[in-house]
Amino acid sequence: MPLSGVTVVNTTTARIHVRISGEGESSPGLAFYPIGTQQADTWARQHMQVGYAYREDNKKTEVNVVIPGYTWVVS
Repeated sequence: MPLSGVTVVNTTTARIHVRISGEGESSPGLAFYPIGTQQADTWARQHMQVGYAYREDNKKTEVNVVIPGYTWVVS
């Protein structure tokens, strides 16, 4: 099965920091990546994963199951 993207779109009023889990991860130090307001980024993934988004606007973290080929809108 070819890799498909998991896209995260930030529609909040502030930057978010996102991490999408990957297959076979064993390192706890994997990075979060910033996404500016009204911006998007895509991660290549083949299977469902867990996505984490830290929001600078409300200082909370959202957790979501992300599916390749679909978009997660953080709003």
